[in-house]
Amino acid sequence: MNCRSTLAASTALAALVVAAPASADLTATEAWSVMKNAWEDVGYTVTGDETTLGGRLSISNLVLSVPLDDTTDAAVAEGTVSLRADAVLLEPLETGSVQVIFPAEMQLLMELETLENGEILADATLNQSGFELQISGTPENATIDYSADMIMYTLDEVVIDDDQIDAQEISAAVSLNALAGQSRIEMDAEMRTTEQVAIGGVSISASFQSENSQDRVTFNGSISDLSLESDTTMPAGVNRSNLPDMIANGVNSTTSMRSGQGSFAFAADSNGSRMTVNATTQSALTVVGLEEGSVKMANGVNGFQMDAMAPVLPVPIAFEAETLTSSFSFPLAVSDAAQPFGFGLSLEGLSVSEMLWDMVDPGRVLPRDPATVILQLSGMARILMDFGDKDAILAMQMGEILPAMPETLDLDTIRVSIGGAELQASGAFAFDGSDSLGMDGPRPSGTVNIQVDGAQALITNLIRMGILNEDTALGARMALSVFAVPGSGPDNLTSEIEVTEEGSILANGMRIR
Repeated sequence: MNCRSTLAASTALAALVVAAPASADLTATEAWSVMKNAWEDVGYTVTGDETTLGGRLSISNLVLSVPLDDTTDAAVAEGTVSLRADAVLLEPLETGSVQVIFPAEMQLLMELETLENGEILADATLNQSGFELQISGTPENATIDYSADMIMYTLDEVVIDDDQIDAQEISAAVSLNALAGQSRIEMDAEMRTTEQVAIGGVSISASFQSENSQDRVTFNGSISDLSLESDTTMPAGVNRSNLPDMIANGVNSTTSMRSGQGSFAFAADSNGSRMTVNATTQSALTVVGLEEGSVKMANGVNGFQMDAMAPVLPVPIAFEAETLTSSFSFPLAVSDAAQPFGFGLSLEGLSVSEMLWDMVDPGRVLPRDPATVILQLSGMARILMDFGDKDAILAMQMGEILPAMPETLDLDTIRVSIGGAELQASGAFAFDGSDSLGMDGPRPSGTVNIQVDGAQALITNLIRMGILNEDTALGARMALSVFAVPGSGPDNLTSEIEVTEEGSILANGMRIR
């Protein structure tokens, strides 16, 4: 099963409660039409039998489905994820709002046609308690308020190519507790949607066991205090299920998700041996956006800790990091003009257990200060292919076409600090597209400046530890003398590496290629 199918299944109820605009001062029938149109705008197919009961409207045999036949996963030929409810009731209230009542139990069905395992069917039950949804406002300015004590998905059945998997062999459940949210939709020349959701906690559990019970895998996770905010502005009538259409019409969208403490536990048992991985986080933040034809994402985790044990490991692996962040921005719109892109990765305050350190350095020669790795890149590139074209994506995967042509690349920050030594670098390169190196891209030219502190001391310490012998260390020092020159302080080296437009490489003005 691919990531898209899992995501569609897990967010099906969210589509019910946040994607559907309706309004006060509407009849139940009009409210249903608005809801249905909104679901269809984001790619869902909606079917159901409508029955009017006075001023109320009942939708029986409701099916909300999303196709997966446009997946880029080569292992999945086609598929569908659908949420099914026996009856949904829309009832006008005296306050002027419309109440939408969902059943306490609904069915979630995933149908996949795979190339290796044939047809895969997965049936799950969605249970909810205390779920309330009310719609107020007008068709041009609607507000949806909703809350629930609990929403739970429980896997009931899995069938692979007509072979039903025993319930003892596979199980999975996802629960959301203390859910509350509000969605607002404003319609004029443009449509703007804003969303705020708070979830007290999320828990996930899954287990897989072989038929002979010799092999078993379990996973348990929990996250507390989740919150989600989103803001999207788009021209009316844009297909929100079609990313190329959104890019072409200048859709701007930002979604941020925060979470509190999280814990995750993985265990695998096989023939009497056991492997475990446990991790915790203090907090996390994820931001995803689409702005001016570029997709942007930033992730950050604070207070990350992990430990792992396995029969093949001589000692437990345990480490922690103060912060772990990543970010990228990349243009997706095809254009003759260059567009900005960026990439960032930061791992700060990385510490490993004393037991692990003692394996490498039993004599405690190296300083055991926390390590740091920081990488920040930016630049300009021309986009050469339509990322909404599956044939173009396949050609890119086969190495037949380049997705983009870079024009500039800036090494804004490179920093690595470990074992008492630190490397810092920055630089900038330009790319000549008229002098392309085939599928390797255009020819670069530019300069990178490097500064290293503590390199000689690190080599000496590695000799004391027995990791380097004298001959190898001599070779390392000779290489440093070729590429670097003494800097301003003790055990400080600097280097300027230049790539010329003619393809030569210079180190501190001396040609080395």
